[in-house]
Amino acid sequence: LDSLGGGTTAPTSFGQMVTATDDGGITDICAFDAASSAIKSQIASGGAISASEIHDRIAQANEVVAIIRHHFPGALGSSEILRRVRSVLDGYGVENILLTQSVCPDEINHEHGDITDLFIENIGGGKVFHL
Repeated sequence: LDSLGGGTTAPTSFGQMVTATDDGGITDICAFDAASSAIKSQIASGGAISASEIHDRIAQANEVVAIIRHHFPGALGSSEILRRVRSVLDGYGVENILLTQSVCPDEINHEHGDITDLFIENIGGGKVFHL
């Protein structure tokens, strides 16, 4: 098994991976979304990910979300914003919704899993009108 910093043995099960972080695991849905996105991305590009790499992604996601929560109290993650918007729009039907967005066209704003992508997939029926 790989060894993690400090001589500890890498977790061998998913349960150990999510609870082996210093703070006791993932306690924030945004951290879970970030960690799972990073893990999926690595698998898609490299074909595999080790238990210690998964552990590292979870720890990194927890750290980033903690910093965001500290500096931006009340900030919401993309999945929560999507859930709230969908609860308002449900019942209108995709054919009656024209999703429009006005964001910088840089590639950083259009990565898979970002809020613009989530809205296009889940609200706009795969279509968007760029302002």
